[in-house]
Amino acid sequence: SKPLAERVWIPSRVADAVRAVPAVRTVDAEVVFPAYLMVDRAPVAGPHDTPSLGFGWQSAPLTPFTLRTGRAPTAPGEIVVDAALAARGGLHVGSVVPVQTTGAPGRYRVVGIATPGQHTDGLPTQATLFFAPATAAQLAGHRGYVAALGVWPRRGTDAETLADRIRDALD
Repeated sequence: SKPLAERVWIPSRVADAVRAVPAVRTVDAEVVFPAYLMVDRAPVAGPHDTPSLGFGWQSAPLTPFTLRTGRAPTAPGEIVVDAALAARGGLHVGSVVPVQTTGAPGRYRVVGIATPGQHTDGLPTQATLFFAPATAAQLAGHRGYVAALGVWPRRGTDAETLADRIRDALD
């Protein structure tokens, strides 16, 4: 036997159903795809040769990633990179770099550098690049689907109660 490598994608309408649950404050829909910074025509992997992945900026709070410098990507040719990847690639805000994703390589301007925590520059299991949400959805190649949902409850909402309400909404 062989483990399945493909993700099970969720119809994006599920996010709309979850958003409608009264105890839900917000829902962050995540898409994910391979995305490698290219230096000297070679891909820059994550730490210890782990993958390099692209996401839409809207999923940054799920880790949580926060901006160390710069701003969020809003246009098709903009990215935010994790600080560890920026250091390995010699990048700074304003750098224009080639990135290989699921299609032809593209050139992107680094508009921000982000960290997943106060004392870390990157994740130990991957390099991370963030794209404008519409660009990420296009690059993920699963129109109308998302990889995961992050659900943020309204203040004072019990986690079990929220889970029950979401299950009921999705039945």
